[in-house]
Amino acid sequence: MDGIVFYWVMWGIWVWTTFIMGYRPLRFWASFACLIAIIFSGAFIHVNMIKINAAYILFFAVGLGLLRRSSYLKLGYYIIVHLFVMMLYIVYTKYTLYEPAILLKINQWLFFAAIFLVVQLLVKPFKIRLAVIIIGFCQAEWVMSIVLSPKDFIIGDYPFLDRLAFLTFLTISWHFIHRISHQLYQTLNRSSIGRIEK
Repeated sequence: MDGIVFYWVMWGIWVWTTFIMGYRPLRFWASFACLIAIIFSGAFIHVNMIKINAAYILFFAVGLGLLRRSSYLKLGYYIIVHLFVMMLYIVYTKYTLYEPAILLKINQWLFFAAIFLVVQLLVKPFKIRLAVIIIGFCQAEWVMSIVLSPKDFIIGDYPFLDRLAFLTFLTISWHFIHRISHQLYQTLNRSSIGRIEK
C-alpha cells in the first residue's frame, strides 16, 4: 500500500519528538513539520496539468532551510553531492521502467539503502545529510515527472513520499546509533581510566 511507510515514519518521528525527546529548539519544529507533512500529504496543488503534492513542497523547503547557514565553499560541495543523489535516483527509476526484471534481483529498498550509505560517506553533518537526501530526491522526482509524463504528471505522489521517508528514517536512526555508541565509548573510556588511576 502506497504511503504506509511515509505515515509510519512521520508518526514515529512525531511521537519521538513530542513525548520522548528532551527539550531542544529542534523539538518543536521537528514535531510541527511532521504533523504538517502528514496533513499536506493528501493535498495537491494544481498548476495547469501538473499536480504537486503539498508535502513535497514542504520537504523541499525544509531541505533548503537546512542548508541556509552553509558557507559558499561547502554549499558548492553539497550541491555536487545532491546532484549525485539525484542522478542515482533517476538512473534507477529509468532502468526499472525499461528493464523491470531487475526488480527480481535488486530490491528497491536495498538500492535506497545504498544511496543512504553513499550520503553517509560523502557528507558528515547530520542536518546536511538530511538536506542532501531531501533536495536530491525532490529534484529527481521533478525531473522524472517531467520526462515520463510531460502532459499530465504528479510530483510527489505516495511512492515518492515512501522512499523519502525510508531514507529519512535510516539517516535519523544512524545518527542516534552513532551518538549512543559515542557516549558508550566515552563512558567505558572514563571507567577504564578511573580503574587505572586507582
